[in-house]
Amino acid sequence: MRRLRRERTWCWLGWFFGVLVAVCAQTPELPRITSQPVGVAGFKDGAVVLRVEGTGVPAPVYAWAKDGEIIPGQVGPTLTLAHLQPLDAGVYTVRLVNSAGAVTSQGARVSVGADLGAKSVARWWNEALLDGIRKDVPNPPVHARNIYHVSAVLWDAFWAYERGGWAQRREVFAREEPALPGDETARLTAQQQAMS
Repeated sequence: MRRLRRERTWCWLGWFFGVLVAVCAQTPELPRITSQPVGVAGFKDGAVVLRVEGTGVPAPVYAWAKDGEIIPGQVGPTLTLAHLQPLDAGVYTVRLVNSAGAVTSQGARVSVGADLGAKSVARWWNEALLDGIRKDVPNPPVHARNIYHVSAVLWDAFWAYERGGWAQRREVFAREEPALPGDETARLTAQQQAMS
């Protein structure tokens, strides 16, 4: 049996039942992060990508975590968060693991914002309720009631600030008749504020 060494690789050569056999192994090397993941801000329903670069012998396995909790199935050097929701906001880390040991990256903060001009105030309220439903254990009667009540209140607020609104529509819960500003921009601002 003859042993050869070449830069962190060991090979053993020998005859085994008349056949020349070579067995090679690399000296394990602790994983090392060469490029840390960087925090990012994204918009609701958008997407963000976190990346890490690392080395090690053997090649490390990646394990992503959010706020200290492992994210199942995320074992590559990139983590893509598609269809961002407020629940996705937090600090993400990645742990590189191989037979020599493990190393954890610095935290990368992901924040989720909203482009308020992209949707109506009523739509944002409904989406906030739906986000709560996604996080909570489903309870259809409670969630349906909450969505109905918020929608009805938004209906009343909208028509209260429309010129001649109550002549066109009927209230669901309350009929308020605020003094409407003469300026159309001021009226729309007041309407949006009442609905928020």
